Amino acid sequence: MLKRVFCIGETLIDFIPVQKEKSLKEVTSFERLAGGAPMNVAIAIAKYGGNSVMLTKIANDSFGDYLVDVLEGNGVDTSYIIRCNEGETGLAFVSVDKLGDRDFSFYRKNSADLLLLPNEVKVEWFDKGDLLHFCSVDLVESPMKQTHIKVID
Repeated sequence: MLKRVFCIGETLIDFIPVQKEKSLKEVTSFERLAGGAPMNVAIAIAKYGGNSVMLTKIANDSFGDYLVDVLEGNGVDTSYIIRCNEGETGLAFVSVDKLGDRDFSFYRKNSADLLLLPNEVKVEWFDKGDLLHFCSVDLVESPMKQTHIKVID
């Protein structure tokens, strides 16, 4: 049986400038894309034939609906995602300059993915041999940090 790769952490909306090689203060229009490193990894695993699972909390808003649609459309298991009303979908505005350096402006103060509580994750979800992928959101002081600690243990 193909083992699962649980990807835990941020799912957010990246707003990428339509105008290239401009700073954020110069950009006048953006394109919406699904983002967040763990989400990107989950999608890549599924695209290459792996069995990936997204483990996070996603807001019950239009952006959250879009993120779930993108995950499911790419073959990622979304059955472990918790939808919520207490936060909103995180946003990231990104620009890339002429040298390829990125500039980010995040709007994640009450981001739903940071609100995933340890007691919302069940130990019995994980089977022997499953893998866990996580990124730097576990460094942010939030309920998600404590959830990472539980899942890693």
